[in-house]
Amino acid sequence: MGSADAIVVFGAGLTRLGPTPLLQARLDRAAELYSADHAPTIWCSGGKAEVDAMRAALTAESIPPEAIAADEHGLSTRHTLRGLARYRGRRVLLVSSRHHMLRIVAEARRQGLEPVACPAAATVRKGLLRRRVKQQLREILAVWWYGLTGTLARMLGKPS
Repeated sequence: MGSADAIVVFGAGLTRLGPTPLLQARLDRAAELYSADHAPTIWCSGGKAEVDAMRAALTAESIPPEAIAADEHGLSTRHTLRGLARYRGRRVLLVSSRHHMLRIVAEARRQGLEPVACPAAATVRKGLLRRRVKQQLREILAVWWYGLTGTLARMLGKPS
């Protein structure tokens, strides 16, 4: 895997008690990568409440607060990766669910980054088959949408 400029953790929602099991699996993976010295910074992406919860969970796992950066306005995967490309370096370890990796890696490359997919462990949930099919369809559509809008933006001379 080698060293990278940052570890990027994509949000996955909150419950009343904190991170969802899906988000916690992503945070555990990011902490594991950080502890193995793969990158000096963990970049958390999501809404403000989600990023605050991510920061708290990571510090509870002994990650130093100064090693945690945040994109509190993580409006989309594209927005997060565009910001990261401008401020954090080129080689990034992307932490999300396995089914998100195709879209995230493709968008990171479009933004000029050198991505490495580092999927989190799968979590067991009720209604898994139905949810998995829905997630896969959503990701297929999102990959096409991100590719199409990125191509159109470049053709029009706008940032993608």
